[in-house]
Amino acid sequence: MPKRAAAPPGIPFALACVASVKILRRESSVKWAMREESENVNDSGWRLYSEDDTPEFLESPSSMRIVNFNTVGELFPIIYLLYFQPVGSEYMLVKDAKDDSLHWYDYNTLEGGKLSPLVVDDAFWGRYWEQWEAESKRVHQLFYSDERPQ
Repeated sequence: MPKRAAAPPGIPFALACVASVKILRRESSVKWAMREESENVNDSGWRLYSEDDTPEFLESPSSMRIVNFNTVGELFPIIYLLYFQPVGSEYMLVKDAKDDSLHWYDYNTLEGGKLSPLVVDDAFWGRYWEQWEAESKRVHQLFYSDERPQ
């Protein structure tokens, strides 16, 4: 497969995620992304929180919505980089003060007050496209094929 340099404009087979209404209304940017075990076959496991979500806000059942992952991706395309990260992933989005660029940091690597960035290099893209193809086949088989996986 030819090497590709960027994430596509959407993931055609993306499953649902749970996202803060502040993100969906564009009242606030994505800040936290956490992947849990899927609750059902339509759930990607991603839980997306805004930079302005507070514990009090999140107590309300109306603070979060179930939407397709692409719904958030259309608003904040940088989220597509995370789609294939494993269950248990926790990422924080940080804006670089020098050039306003955005970078994901792996919160599971917090050590000595420092976080490791998500490295988006050729190896990352190789894994990304391999997982893209595998997940595309899995979702197609799950929803559109008479031959369901065991």
